[in-house]
Amino acid sequence: MNGLSIHPLADFAQILQRPVRLAALDIGTRTIGIALSTPDWQTVLPLTTLTRSKWSQDLLALEKALKGYEIGGLVIGLPFNMDGSEGPRAQGVRQVAYNLVKANPAWLSHCIIGFCDERHSSSTAHDMSAHLKLKRAKESGALDALAATDILGRALNILKAGQHVAGNPEETESQ
Repeated sequence: MNGLSIHPLADFAQILQRPVRLAALDIGTRTIGIALSTPDWQTVLPLTTLTRSKWSQDLLALEKALKGYEIGGLVIGLPFNMDGSEGPRAQGVRQVAYNLVKANPAWLSHCIIGFCDERHSSSTAHDMSAHLKLKRAKESGALDALAATDILGRALNILKAGQHVAGNPEETESQ
């Protein structure tokens, strides 16, 4: 594999040589939540939440958070509308992914990117953080990292189940 590229999520299992760690991004307008899997894809943990700035600063913050984990696959939550269509938020997330591919940072040189439907990830994150005071969780950014955890968990379930059904929101065109 030469350079960062986008592939359908369902192809990860065929492309990646396991064991390999996956990361997930929950990209919002103000923050980016990050989660990591173990190399055997059995456990997913929240890593951190970054505060967004201009693209060059976001890229540096992502590098600082992910460098050294030897990420093989990056799953990006795609915020589909409830009817399955893509709106402006999904287009914005795709643009961030394309900017990442264009930047082709050395710390992700052996990584592939895929998208996963992130509908309901925020409500799932709220449920996971029920033991925390919701306001405190929002302020700390914990909800964004938990949403990334949910996104990565969904992606791993898809990969483990070997689901590959044309037209699923989890599938996107290769670039």
